Amino acid sequence: MNARFSDYVTSGAFQMALTRNQIATLSLMVGGDKHIPSPGALQRKGLIEPVMGNFDGYGEIDSRIEWRLTAAGALALALLNEAGLTNSGADTVAHEIDDLHKQIEAARLESANTLFAALSLHAKLKQAEQTIAIREAQLNGEKIPIHITPQDPMPNKSADEVLREVQECRER
Repeated sequence: MNARFSDYVTSGAFQMALTRNQIATLSLMVGGDKHIPSPGALQRKGLIEPVMGNFDGYGEIDSRIEWRLTAAGALALALLNEAGLTNSGADTVAHEIDDLHKQIEAARLESANTLFAALSLHAKLKQAEQTIAIREAQLNGEKIPIHITPQDPMPNKSADEVLREVQECRER
């Protein structure tokens, strides 16, 4: 349940008053514009809500607030479309779900790529530590130590290549 929308609706007689600018803003949000200049009234009515901004290519969160339609906002937009006041189409919920699915897919892909890179770099580090231990043992005339190292999922790539691929993935 959307508490803001419930409070707005039950605070008196139910009346949904939206200006042309508010209707246009809701329509723009369905079109992909998530950074809106003055969301005050739409937020108070429970039609939109703030969400954390996306990460940029350098590990920082975008400082601009990103806004998303609430379920009540999507339903209100469907009613506005039925009245002929928008061009966004009647099924705004489906559009919003598709948008979120694309973002989840991109986040999962980036997560998987980052995990493989981390596993590869970890394996490369352990291999380097083993090589150093062997060389030190040879120099000191000691027995060669045996270490079990993790398997490298990207054995044909150098650490620099792995790091470069991670940076390129983040910049996309």
